Amino acid sequence: MANITLAAHEAAESPVTPALPRHAQTADAWFGEGRRLVDAGNRHEALACFDRALTLRPDFLEALLHRAIALHELKGPQTALADYERILALRADLIEALYLRAICLDDLGRFDEAVQGYDRVLAGRPDFVEALVKRADALCELDRLEEAIAGYDQALALRADHYEARFNRGLALQAVNRRGVALPALADHHETPPRYAGFYVNLDRSTDRRARVEGEIARHAPAQPYQRVAAVDGATFNLPSERLRRGEVGCFLSHLFLLQKKLDSDCHLHIVEDDVVLSRFTVPAIGALIGSGALEHFDVVFTDTVVQPSSRDFARTKALYDRCIARDAGGGIVRVQPAFVDYFASTMSFVVNRRSIAKVVDVLSRSLSQGAALPIDLALRGAAIDGRLRLGSLFPFVTSFRLDELVGNTIVRPDRDLLSRLLLQLARHSFFIDCDHRATLQSAHALLAGAGMEPLAAPAEAKDPHQQLLDLVLAFRNSAQFVRH
Repeated sequence: MANITLAAHEAAESPVTPALPRHAQTADAWFGEGRRLVDAGNRHEALACFDRALTLRPDFLEALLHRAIALHELKGPQTALADYERILALRADLIEALYLRAICLDDLGRFDEAVQGYDRVLAGRPDFVEALVKRADALCELDRLEEAIAGYDQALALRADHYEARFNRGLALQAVNRRGVALPALADHHETPPRYAGFYVNLDRSTDRRARVEGEIARHAPAQPYQRVAAVDGATFNLPSERLRRGEVGCFLSHLFLLQKKLDSDCHLHIVEDDVVLSRFTVPAIGALIGSGALEHFDVVFTDTVVQPSSRDFARTKALYDRCIARDAGGGIVRVQPAFVDYFASTMSFVVNRRSIAKVVDVLSRSLSQGAALPIDLALRGAAIDGRLRLGSLFPFVTSFRLDELVGNTIVRPDRDLLSRLLLQLARHSFFIDCDHRATLQSAHALLAGAGMEPLAAPAEAKDPHQQLLDLVLAFRNSAQFVRH
């Protein structure tokens, strides 16, 4: 129920109340009709039925509870909160109402009160795993990370396979690891080239990509030698894996073999894939990472990553992006104050601490020996979740991918699955330091038009094209067209 959006429901503020036979117009009948309508997906008319039931029986707890749930989904947590308070005035120990009230407070950003609310739930039901996880999530928002990790551990002790508890615990570990680690502001050049070994991974047959990535390096890292590494062709390498596609096999083995060859390296490694886009800040950012000593707090630092597609995560990341980049009146970048964010996925570009090469090789080799069930980025993230690797991502992103290649003329009427992936990639690209947000927004509209979809109205009309893009992606994510992965 967290982070529920309302874009699809704003137009129906006053739904028509469904008709019941006069002899059946009792509170129970209206409540039953409301439940039926909820099951049919018609929450607006269901809400009107719950209202009628409560007119006939104001203390009808089940109707109050279901109306509050519908209000939360249709009109937001603030509207629903009053109904939860009313329920608890009638029955203070109703666990479901206590839990849903705490979620409302959570969604409103009132995290201290949410924690107290989850405490009330757990006082009555100490083994309520979802409440333990939600409480730990709220503690993370308050930067009470050690308490949050202890809460996730409690939840995992009760249900060891709880994905959200395990995943969010890993994010909390990342945040603890980078606490207090700061980077200096970036210039668009580096007086003394930082000492690291650069590599780009490229298939022998991909000569066009080789030319493009060498052009990127010549333009943005002319003083840094980058060595080509022949990529493993997953289509010809016989790796028994029922889970990985051929491209994922090739990516996994290419990076693993390179790291194995560099086990004795006396300098840090920067590894990029051949579809990477660099910026004038890429080398300065790596220099700041190494020169400031910040890299010693990590095993691997990525220079971009997938971004979680939720309203709260987008809002938080957009606010950080705007704080990190100072611009002049014409929109040009005058100062960049880099930071670190959570790593989620992608091996487009990453820096490996030379002291950690053997550790990363061990993680990947173990994953391979256990059947290669995960792509390389998820294998690395899994090790971070378990506390075996220290990962982070530089922010704003100082690398990205070729936008024209992602949204090229070859993509005609993409299916829903491909469209979902492409739009999320555009949202990720929007946090690239050199992103042209207006052009990226136009690409998003072009993708939707190419898929034959009606234009989506973003929840808020924002003048900032970056915000418009994020609103558009969220509107699509909350539509029936989105395919979850």
